[in-house]
Amino acid sequence: MHGSELWGMSKVRIVSVGCGVTRSLAAAFICRENFAELAAFRECDIQSLYEKAAMSRVRGFLKWQENRMIIRHLLNGKFTARKRTWVT
Repeated sequence: MHGSELWGMSKVRIVSVGCGVTRSLAAAFICRENFAELAAFRECDIQSLYEKAAMSRVRGFLKWQENRMIIRHLLNGKFTARKRTWVT
């Protein structure tokens, strides 16, 4: 999604933090990294990083919709895709 950095959804950041959380849980449960991550996340009451990123995206979208700058017009405007690209 265009503008994902603006809303804090960098995939690189999510993957690196996710690996750290997974390794920490594996060390806490004294097991290898190949374990039931979702069950461990639920048991420790840890929210999914993708869920947090989606919530950040929604929060950013709502925040920027009310802004008086040009980004408001870009968000509220109808998406128009280019008919032709350099390939066609």
